[in-house]
Amino acid sequence: MEARGRGEHALQNRWTLWFMKNERSRPWHLNLRPVINFNSVEMFWSLYNHIQPASRLVAGCDYAVFKEGVTPMWEDPANVAGGRWLISLTKQQRHL
Repeated sequence: MEARGRGEHALQNRWTLWFMKNERSRPWHLNLRPVINFNSVEMFWSLYNHIQPASRLVAGCDYAVFKEGVTPMWEDPANVAGGRWLISLTKQQRHL
């Protein structure tokens, strides 16, 4: 899915929102699904306001945002020198 209307604020790149549901019976890469492509500020916020908040995802599910054409996998050539940010919270911190 792709959308960008008139008068929107274009981003420098096109991006893809990915969803991952970790089903251990399947190979990891088959658990990844592209959800939507976007290329404007307005489309990003529309997407953000209509998806399930990350705090309400079941354990083992994740979102990722990568440039269009780049998969959220270490094996993708664009990610060779990449890294990852993780935030871990205690149960008490999650409810603040």
